[in-house]
Amino acid sequence: MCLVVACGAGGTDADGDGYGTDVDCNDSDAAIHPEASELCNGVDDNCDMAVDVDPVDGIEYHVDADGDGFGKTQRYCAKPPVTVERGGDCHDDNVNAFPGSTMTEVPKDGIDTDCDGNDFCTDLNCDGRADIVVPSHHDGDYNITQSARLVSGAGGWSLDPTPINMFGTLGVAVGDLDNDGLQDIVHASYHDGTSVNTSSFVYWGKSNHSPSTRTALPTHGAHWVCLADFDGNGWVDILFANNNDGDYTVDSYLYRNRPGGFAELDRVVIPTNGATHCSVDDLNGDSYPDIVFSNFNNGSYSTMSYVYWGSAEANYPIATRTALPTVGSYANTIADVDNDGKKDIIFWSHYNGTNYITDDNYIYWNRDGFSTANRTQLNGMGGFRGAVVDLNNDGFNEIIVGGYHNNGWANMASTYIYWGNASNTYSAANRTALSLRGVLEVHVDDINNDGFKDILLPAQYDGDSLAPSAILWGTAGGTYADANRLELPGYHVTRGAAIVDFNHDGYKDIFLPGYHNNTTGMDATPWANQAYSRIYWGSATGLRATFFDQWPTRGAWSAAVAGR
Repeated sequence: MCLVVACGAGGTDADGDGYGTDVDCNDSDAAIHPEASELCNGVDDNCDMAVDVDPVDGIEYHVDADGDGFGKTQRYCAKPPVTVERGGDCHDDNVNAFPGSTMTEVPKDGIDTDCDGNDFCTDLNCDGRADIVVPSHHDGDYNITQSARLVSGAGGWSLDPTPINMFGTLGVAVGDLDNDGLQDIVHASYHDGTSVNTSSFVYWGKSNHSPSTRTALPTHGAHWVCLADFDGNGWVDILFANNNDGDYTVDSYLYRNRPGGFAELDRVVIPTNGATHCSVDDLNGDSYPDIVFSNFNNGSYSTMSYVYWGSAEANYPIATRTALPTVGSYANTIADVDNDGKKDIIFWSHYNGTNYITDDNYIYWNRDGFSTANRTQLNGMGGFRGAVVDLNNDGFNEIIVGGYHNNGWANMASTYIYWGNASNTYSAANRTALSLRGVLEVHVDDINNDGFKDILLPAQYDGDSLAPSAILWGTAGGTYADANRLELPGYHVTRGAAIVDFNHDGYKDIFLPGYHNNTTGMDATPWANQAYSRIYWGSATGLRATFFDQWPTRGAWSAAVAGR
């Protein structure tokens, strides 16, 4: 900015507004210069060679130049002759590009077809509709050839007919690993029918996830997979939480991503003990991704889980890791529970070696590090993973612990809502019990669009594989009760349920993956019956237990939604 009368290369600043004649379009008026606000005054205030265009004192209207029903949002001094109700058109010169468009996205062509801010595909087939990866863990055999893609299209939903061979997939993740704008799929393989010492796979979007071009990466009883750019080179890396290789003292693997792809020689070996889950986040604010492993069992359910601290080298050495006592922790959640700006860790306890009722769900508070001196214990009944959310909008987070099993399927299990408060104390004295058996994960969203958060409790088993999942409806008073619920039958829902508006009609839908269907219990031939994955459709009249579509799947231990 020029603040003197003679501005050299900037020209002369006669009006003293800090801009010389080289850039000031009216050097006789100090209110007119390149950084001025455009006003409705018939003057080019900001020297952009346009008069009264997008003035700050104008009124917003949506003008639809390409006739697609969505307009470019801009301020005008007077209402234009033709306007539309819907704005947000990011390419108002292209009739196929508008918010929510389902026209095919061509990655990196300069046109963001659905105006989601991404010039790449977020779903599997690039049509802007969410798709679901539904891998199979087991169907009587771990070596399974079965379609693992539930894809949407103009004609509705269908299972992709391309067979994909899987080796007992437990965890699955979707991401663009080769930076081509297409979504790739990573399967964490647990067992190949012979051994846990097998390979996990990357299925590439550029080949439509063809098995003929997949990349095999050696793993050992892999339970989970996390995707992140661990080394900051702009390429998404793959972390497998390995559970065992015949022994639970087994290393997990971080496969570094390079422009040439992945290689066994270019991986980081990270020691773990019976790991079943990983989470990734920056826990200490140094901008490097840290890793939290849940070690479920290393011969004892009372074991140590680990925090591995990130660095510029992204080598995650043992020397700097933090070991935290846990009991049967199958998964963990990273969240700022107490809203102090630092992310805490919750280790969810599934099983303690005797039963599923345990006091060993631990909140490890981030006090510039983690230790047993700063943790809170919560009682639960064996959920894999709960939720952290402010249910009643009072500024304090609630913790929801899923209820799986209560010393026998004849007994009702309890999912607990531990209510947040100013002192961040969570106790049995201030909790709500919700009754449902077989809950392994908890999901929260405003499902019916009434402004209140609802709780989805997918059920795996209650003595029968066709166990009812349930939505507990939120209320204006911030209360939840068993009587105010909707039950949705599902087929042994283990992990991967989702709340998404899949058909873009403005109403949330519920996806329940299908693992197992044996109405008489887990007998000697439990895989004879076909299980199904379901989408329960939301509508103007609400979700109904009878309004769903289903597709044959079997053994879905997890699922991943691509695009939302």
